[in-house]
Amino acid sequence: MRYQADRDGFLHPVLGQREHNWPGGKFTASVDTSLTDTVSKTANVASQTKALLVDAKFDLTVEAIKRLVIKGDAVCAVWVYCSKTSYRELLQTHTAAVDENEHAENGEEHHFHVRDSIPISLLRGVVELHPLVLTRVDTHMDVSEAHKVYQDACQFYAAGQPTAGATNTTAITTNTTASGTRNDTTHTNNTASGTR
Repeated sequence: MRYQADRDGFLHPVLGQREHNWPGGKFTASVDTSLTDTVSKTANVASQTKALLVDAKFDLTVEAIKRLVIKGDAVCAVWVYCSKTSYRELLQTHTAAVDENEHAENGEEHHFHVRDSIPISLLRGVVELHPLVLTRVDTHMDVSEAHKVYQDACQFYAAGQPTAGATNTTAITTNTTASGTRNDTTHTNNTASGTR
């Protein structure tokens, strides 16, 4: 029998992939994009270029996954893919230790916010943005809130495996002028949701 991702899924529960994996669980990611100017210095010469700013905020209700993210064993991320230029990148939350003042100001929210920019010259046509939560290290997670088919109270997740993923993705189109410069983006969907 052949494996089919939309039917078979993973051997571990993934929030947002199927409604029965985490009964009552919810995963949503609001992904906003805009064009911005960036300044870079090369050989003491400053140049200004356009960049696609990706700003994603994650909300999930499964405490076991939230604890992994806060601990640093998992990370909120946005997988960016452009088929016309073969550009691929995983934008993720900053995982380095945060100083106490910043942590006090932002609380735990910085763990659930991805903000990064991509030079627009690397993108052309449709750009897909896939929000997800991935493990950073081999870890075990309490899955007692998950569906009863996952009998173990603690499930193993290898590094790089998803713990949550949106069923919808955001797709934007970068427009190109006659001179070849990209000048704006068009959103086809700006909210990805794994809510069932």
